[in-house]
Amino acid sequence: MFKNLRNKIWSKIDPEDNLSERQKIGLNIFKTELNDDNCIRILNADSDKKYIISKEYFINGNAELFITLITDIDGKSVCNIINHNYLYDINFPEKTTNIINNLFKEAVKRDRAKMESVINKNVTNSLTQILKDCQEKILSKAKMLSAEEIISNEKIKKSKKY
Repeated sequence: MFKNLRNKIWSKIDPEDNLSERQKIGLNIFKTELNDDNCIRILNADSDKKYIISKEYFINGNAELFITLITDIDGKSVCNIINHNYLYDINFPEKTTNIINNLFKEAVKRDRAKMESVINKNVTNSLTQILKDCQEKILSKAKMLSAEEIISNEKIKKSKKY
């Protein structure tokens, strides 16, 4: 609680970390990939390690870019950007790390909301189909019973004629 309060006060006093050009570029790469709909965001809950990888990797095993973000105990982070040729380690200070972690958390929340929406829509469609099938079954039984009653009544009428 006190850490959050301290962070809020400090961010108002000094809202930006002084990032090097390399850190700014790394941060922009992270943000770009984070917001790319063709990327998947994965969080390792055991280690708080975050991954951003192209969906293409899960389809055919190929990806041009891997990004990992590891936050250490001091609140600083290392962003690894891997492009099959090189591994770039970019260290971020605590404030930037907090911003990055919040951006990642919000992106994962959006992904989860989209997924839940699709699942709920599929469940609703499935339940609607089950209800329709049940109603048709009942209607079909009612029609069969009506047909049987008509046949039975016809048999009774014929038997009375004789």
